[in-house]
Amino acid sequence: PASFEPEALKAQSVAARSYALYCAATGRHGDTAQVCTDFACCQAWSSEAALRERFGADYDTYAEKARAAVEATRGEVLLYDGVLIDATYFSCSGGRTEDAAAVWGAEVPYLQSVKSYGEENALRYASEKRFTPEALRAPEAQARGSPM
Repeated sequence: PASFEPEALKAQSVAARSYALYCAATGRHGDTAQVCTDFACCQAWSSEAALRERFGADYDTYAEKARAAVEATRGEVLLYDGVLIDATYFSCSGGRTEDAAAVWGAEVPYLQSVKSYGEENALRYASEKRFTPEALRAPEAQARGSPM
């Protein structure tokens, strides 16, 4: 979030830049695009109008903080053994990151499981969903292979 401290925004800027350049270099979308704006695929994106609506009176302050973080880290990227990394990132790991092999089926030396301290107060640290027995017996649940 734009309300984060400047150093956190700088780290996010470097990670986002690295990730976008990695996606562009690997041809994820063939000839159609270097990077898309789908958060589930490449990068999340919001228009200026949407950001102005979201942040209201704080928009100019937050926009300047973001610009300052990008400018302060201009040209900085994340490398592993001299090669641009796939700098995947997320807002909260729930206390522990996951090995790349467990997610994508292939080892990546710089994407190993580690304990992630200090996330207990994060927005998405924990969640709870409640279901009735009937909902769990619904055809959609059975189609997903849920044990009954």
